[in-house]
Amino acid sequence: MIRSICLNPTIDRTYYVDDFIPGNPYRNTKVVVDVGGKGINVAKVAAGLCVPVVCYGFLGRENGRKVKDALLAMHADVRFREVPGETRTTVNIIDHAAQKETEILEAGPRIGEAEAEELLKMISGDIQQDDIVICSGLYAPGIPDDYYARISRACREKGAYCILDSNGKDLRNALDGSYWMIKPNARELCEINDVPVTEEEEKLIPLGQKLLGNTKHVLVSMGSRGGLLISCGEVYCIHVPRVQALSTIGSGDSVVAGFAVGIQRGLSIPECARLALACGTANALTEKVAMLNRRDIEKILPEIKIERIRTNG
Repeated sequence: MIRSICLNPTIDRTYYVDDFIPGNPYRNTKVVVDVGGKGINVAKVAAGLCVPVVCYGFLGRENGRKVKDALLAMHADVRFREVPGETRTTVNIIDHAAQKETEILEAGPRIGEAEAEELLKMISGDIQQDDIVICSGLYAPGIPDDYYARISRACREKGAYCILDSNGKDLRNALDGSYWMIKPNARELCEINDVPVTEEEEKLIPLGQKLLGNTKHVLVSMGSRGGLLISCGEVYCIHVPRVQALSTIGSGDSVVAGFAVGIQRGLSIPECARLALACGTANALTEKVAMLNRRDIEKILPEIKIERIRTNG
């Protein structure tokens, strides 16, 4: 079973505005509305690949009901705590002409200590051996700093896999835990190491290796450049085919979902990474976030090249 945790879901509103200039008025713009949040996106991809998935998190008011209804329509199981306040909205502005994406993110409703503990108790009680538990996205306001680390320890006690995909201070705080895989992108990996952002493989590899004390595998996503798989024994470079991207929003979440589905299918770690990057690439071909076309995945899979580039010393 895949258990996807999304502490701070959102309603995504994506606008397509070429040559976007802040301060200018834009009328009759194209908009795509969907439910989101990193853990929600993971659940959408897993459900689309016909893998059972359970979602956990906090929902508030009308937006929260929209999130729940959308997941139920995808045949995902939902185990959310209802809280006061409104589930947040995220605005994305896609500028194809300038090849830029702008995000405006609300904070979301504040979670009380008792509510946070009740959800944690629910998650810990549900985890079973060989489950794949995904700690994905940013905390909601009020969530304790060690929340993901505590979930990871519950996974270790139950013999479950735990995957971490967060960023900023929430990622830093989570590193006190123990994970099966951590998936930063290149920027996030550089930021938690307090070094200038780079996509040079030779600089990213040692940064990823530093995480191996907290995890067995590090998958660094690098957008159109593919990714790096860094494990306790080996390092692989993953090359993806070039595609005409409509939107990359949700591609990182699709990578995480693909990796989790690979574990669920019993694939080797490099093949989990292949499926992960195929899902991330397929997401870029759609305007709807994390709503992948399985035929796209099947076409992309054989085009992904995995190159072993070194053995860790």
